[in-house]
Amino acid sequence: MRFVILFVIAASCTHYSGGQKAFHFENKGITTDALRLSDQSLLICGESSTGASKEGVLLRLNAKGEADQVIGLGDGQNAFRLEKLGLAAGQIVSSGYGFEDKASMVAGFGNNLELKWLLRADSLMPFEEPALCADSKGNVVVLSKAPSAWSPYYGVFTLINQEGKVMWNRKVDMIDVMSDIVALRNGDFLTCFKQKGAYIDGGTHKKYYMISVMRFTVQGELAYQVKFLVDREQFLDVDFNKVLESSGGELYFCGRSRNLANRTDLLVVKTDKGGKIIWSKTYQTNQEQGIKAATFDSKGNIVLVADSYGHSGGMLRSAIDPSGNVLWANFNKSTPYEQMRAVFTLKDGFQYICDRTLNMGVYLSTGNGSVCFGGSGSANLTVGSAEFILSNNTNEFQEYNAGWKRVEPKISRPGAWNRVDDCK
Repeated sequence: MRFVILFVIAASCTHYSGGQKAFHFENKGITTDALRLSDQSLLICGESSTGASKEGVLLRLNAKGEADQVIGLGDGQNAFRLEKLGLAAGQIVSSGYGFEDKASMVAGFGNNLELKWLLRADSLMPFEEPALCADSKGNVVVLSKAPSAWSPYYGVFTLINQEGKVMWNRKVDMIDVMSDIVALRNGDFLTCFKQKGAYIDGGTHKKYYMISVMRFTVQGELAYQVKFLVDREQFLDVDFNKVLESSGGELYFCGRSRNLANRTDLLVVKTDKGGKIIWSKTYQTNQEQGIKAATFDSKGNIVLVADSYGHSGGMLRSAIDPSGNVLWANFNKSTPYEQMRAVFTLKDGFQYICDRTLNMGVYLSTGNGSVCFGGSGSANLTVGSAEFILSNNTNEFQEYNAGWKRVEPKISRPGAWNRVDDCK
């Protein structure tokens, strides 16, 4: 099969000196993830359908906000997408899918976005909620789905080193909704997901949602696992999209809940490093919003970014302190299918990446989340409680035989993308 990498040079004059700025690129595809590097450059990945077929794309903006180049991965026939980004001991890595069978793939890139290696799976498929994590030692963990002949809820975790060598595959059953994979400060990895099915209390016969949290080593051994139980008589649904680890080892699980009145709220659960719940809170916005991305600011507060995908509730930027108290909240209007993908802390504000319905969006806010477009204004959040019960977890982390093979690409260079400024 002929495999192609596309290079695009794109011009920009936007600078990241601070304040409220916004622009987007007309990539005519999905925007999926972003990564900010130590030299203050920015990588954004996704897909583009500007050619004969969909390519997986990776855009780089330099420290001044100028678009250096775009690379696209594709074969000219099938749909490709880059879904997640990470940094493995200084090397850029990305996971996604492509080829005629929509196979899972993982790629490593050099500093100039030159492709170092690309692996495609023989039988593994992309998970509905893609997840990738890389650490400072060069380890990369990616999640795929086992073949459909197996249970549709089998997830396969694969650890790859920075040279593109597969070290192991592990299978986990009953993954309903994937949340995140994070590299912990102690060198382990942690994953979180909503488990398929329900826990039924033998005495009360009450049903609970199950949120599994599993910590594993780079050798593929389980270090510990716990489970959060959520009463189905209190919530119609719960799930998480982002997990953060603080400098002290505390964990913040960020997502959304849907109460019995069918109202969607922001949801944050804080635990200690062993999984013991410190607090769990909902944040009512009345806009059908769920947390999609989060980060820490320079003072250790948690910055939350939410959207109302599928609804008209717009986008929300907010910060809470380590006790869960709201520090500020800011809102802007958006179309129902715009999605927040990432948030980064800058010296005097924040940078956000979003999927703007076939456009790749970048915008900057002040320190309180104010932006220059979409009817931006302050928002009021009502804080509530959410009862989570800590329970034992008996999931297995089983060895799994999955084949991965290298693919050698070819290179071509099409024309430039169009950049549009959104702050007038």
